[in-house]
Amino acid sequence: MVWIEVIPLASSIGSLRSVAEALGVSMADLFAEDQQPKPQAVRFEKHPRLASEPGARKYLITQRPLRNLEIYGGEFDPGSSTGDEPYTHGDSQEVFIVTAGEVVLTLDDATYVLRAGDSIEFRSSTPHHVRNDGTEVAGVLWICSPVSGVG
Repeated sequence: MVWIEVIPLASSIGSLRSVAEALGVSMADLFAEDQQPKPQAVRFEKHPRLASEPGARKYLITQRPLRNLEIYGGEFDPGSSTGDEPYTHGDSQEVFIVTAGEVVLTLDDATYVLRAGDSIEFRSSTPHHVRNDGTEVAGVLWICSPVSGVG
């Protein structure tokens, strides 16, 4: 006689559904091999938010799972910054773009005042720091390739 054990799938399917939702993909995408996810519009309020300093907001623009590129958006209220100390993450090519207002970007010992439309490129392994010394909210983008693992 052969015994067959029946294992309830409800919790496994529920777990897979939770994983897929957290990654922003369908359950079918979890099983697809080398298939590109379908384009999906993501509303601003749905972008995952990352922990940041008071007066600063940072959110992930690229959808998970991250592949070759990661893009973050951010806003800095007047007087806010990325923190007290410069930071690094991985060793990726990073492009920093100011989309609104004005910020001060410090790379190692160099300081750059960047205004809307300005950009700079550097290695993410370079200690960097952003602050808003202006009187209006500043908007920025961080673009890294390959994925550096910030968030």
